[in-house]
Amino acid sequence: MCIRDRFTGDSVGTWSITINSDIGLSDQIDVQVGYGEIQSLVLEASESTISADDLLYINATRIDVRGNELLVEIIESNWTDTSDGQITSGIPSVWAPNLQGTKTITGTFEGITESVTVFVTRGSVSQFHMIVDDEVANNQLFEITTDESLSSSLRAIDAKGNTWIVEGTWEVSHNEFDTTGIISSNNSSQTTFNPVIASFTTYTITATHIENSIAFTESISVLASVGDKEELVHTGIDSNFTSYDIVDGFVITADDFIQFSVDMFDADGNACLLYTSDAADEGLGVDLGGRRII
Repeated sequence: MCIRDRFTGDSVGTWSITINSDIGLSDQIDVQVGYGEIQSLVLEASESTISADDLLYINATRIDVRGNELLVEIIESNWTDTSDGQITSGIPSVWAPNLQGTKTITGTFEGITESVTVFVTRGSVSQFHMIVDDEVANNQLFEITTDESLSSSLRAIDAKGNTWIVEGTWEVSHNEFDTTGIISSNNSSQTTFNPVIASFTTYTITATHIENSIAFTESISVLASVGDKEELVHTGIDSNFTSYDIVDGFVITADDFIQFSVDMFDADGNACLLYTSDAADEGLGVDLGGRRII
């Protein structure tokens, strides 16, 4: 009499099968059970949120029809969506992000496709910029008048090119004048420089941002010239040293003269330089000789 039985592989491994008969006979065979047909693929990321400076490790697990799991390598050509990052295949595969935001990475193994999602935040500050008129202004010289203003903002960039606005501490300095109150804010993401006193030497505007105990500092220079003329002041003095402001009109002889000087000022009280074709006393006054001014 022949008895037949069937062994079905379930879990992967080496199994010993022992057969015992009623008359005391026995035998044993070893069976090696391998992985069956794939049923599903699982991608597992090392983190759900990383920075642009970090790496994401992705394990791919092949699961057969009996539930046996096997870590597998998805080759680079089978990663069809790497969300502007770079993937290096392996066990695990390694994904390097670029831009911040929600990213989806997709891989295919034995015809089954799965994806994993990760949120990428910006990295650490790599560059620090002062921005004027939407352009990088670090160490640049600007020329304005005291009628004008200059606005600047602060921007940081990480090693992958992600940009964002940052807060900073602002300072303005001059080697001669008090600079109190001539910028709109000392602690903010932007400030506006409103010069009052014109100068032949520059004002220096400096911004500092601190992240992770590291200070990032940049500056710009501004040359402020006199604004539009708003006020005309003229004075006169005759050859007897009589000033116009203490008499009701000049009375002189043909031997005398009157010297006039004119000063002009902008809205902030800065004196404007005057030039004449026949200037006397370095342009401060005009000698009218024997002519009479009415």
